[in-house]
Amino acid sequence: DALSIYPIKRELLKREEAVPTVSSVRSVIPSLDIAGIDPVRMAAIMREADQGEPQAYLEMAEQIEEKDTHYMSILNTRRRTVAQLDITVAPASESAEDKENAKLVEELLLNRNLEFDIYDMLDAVGKGYSVLENVWAQSESQWWIERLEWRNPAWFKPDRIDGRTLRLRGDGGEMKELTPYKYTIHEHRAKSGLPIRGGTTRPCAWAWLFKNFAVKDWVIFAEAYGQPIRLGKYHPGASQEDRAVLMRAIRNIGSDFGAIIPEGMDITFVESQGKTASTDMFERLARWCDEQMSKAVLGQTTTTDAISGGHAVSQEHNEVRWDIAESDAKQVAATFNSQIVRPLIDLNKGPQKKYPTISIGRAESVDIERESVVAERMARNGGRISASGMVKRLGLPEAKDDNDVLKPMPSEPPMALMSARGCPHGCSHDIETASAAAPDAIDRLAEELAGDYEDISPIVAALEQAARDAKDWDEFGQK
Repeated sequence: DALSIYPIKRELLKREEAVPTVSSVRSVIPSLDIAGIDPVRMAAIMREADQGEPQAYLEMAEQIEEKDTHYMSILNTRRRTVAQLDITVAPASESAEDKENAKLVEELLLNRNLEFDIYDMLDAVGKGYSVLENVWAQSESQWWIERLEWRNPAWFKPDRIDGRTLRLRGDGGEMKELTPYKYTIHEHRAKSGLPIRGGTTRPCAWAWLFKNFAVKDWVIFAEAYGQPIRLGKYHPGASQEDRAVLMRAIRNIGSDFGAIIPEGMDITFVESQGKTASTDMFERLARWCDEQMSKAVLGQTTTTDAISGGHAVSQEHNEVRWDIAESDAKQVAATFNSQIVRPLIDLNKGPQKKYPTISIGRAESVDIERESVVAERMARNGGRISASGMVKRLGLPEAKDDNDVLKPMPSEPPMALMSARGCPHGCSHDIETASAAAPDAIDRLAEELAGDYEDISPIVAALEQAARDAKDWDEFGQK
């Protein structure tokens, strides 16, 4: 039994451990409110995270993702791109045992949709790391993961010595070691160093903060200068009551767009000069911040922001995005192999020398026409090509037997068939005699053209001599 080798208690594997509770430190309600946050407070939050207290930073990252539509959009684009890729399982070798282990992983792991699990795992893209709790199930002697539950990374705290090993925050505030085989911890490496410093939220937080200030100022500016200034004029003999009536009228124009004033009073609308230029300044700053976020998350800006450059630039930037997605997919696959596939095999088969591997990526694009032409030429020139391998590469179904083989239709009846049906030209069974007795249409056309041919070289020679002897066109015509 593999469980006897490791210090694992059976009941802990099937029981949820890091569940939220109302009265504990693992609360679903965040303790940090980022409304009104300033650069000083943000710097302090990041400094706390560097010193081993990342709870405020992780809660801030969660709220930035919720409050900023652009950041949420590009982060979701990156996560969903990887979550929708194909998943395959490869055995460690061609041995029967390794193939059986790979089949076990396919049956117990790929029998359900892993898209949501991969999406939750890629929460590490923004925060540096993500935590999923493995909830195991058992039937007789077989173990499998019933579900992977996303856990708030703010409920975990890195070890103060290495800054990487996570501890679970207990109900009493104590830090508990994680139960083996109970958690899948994915570290996203946008840069080398500690996981808490490797997420995209760290550089994007500053762009979000400056954009937040710009948008707030933009709204205040639009509220104050979105309509012209109302200037009320009253006559010199106006009483205090008349002035109050005029002031109420001016205020009502701002909210109700209608007012009444006594005769003899006047309201003038004064347009603010340079209002458009001031508005553009706020928009340019907000757009610039969005572009910086796009670069940090997707590596480019063309696929998310309206930037000129043409189709070629968009295609090139899209390839940059795919390069990042493929790197993310390889990191996720490595986490699956080490923290999910290996425990799955250990619990069911015991420790192995080699384990099956999961691969995540998009299917290879194959130019069928080009590959077919190249294969045909190589076969004609004596190249040894695997027929089954070629069929598999082209994505075509392989024939089950000889009767199922697709055969090309002949362009014209074979000579034996022509002889059997009776050749109209009296051809014999000899192929050469039949070919000579039954010329094709091209041969007959060539013979007809050759029969009408006349040698005109003497006429050409006479014309050339006359041209050399004549002094002008008239003399040439007389010759």
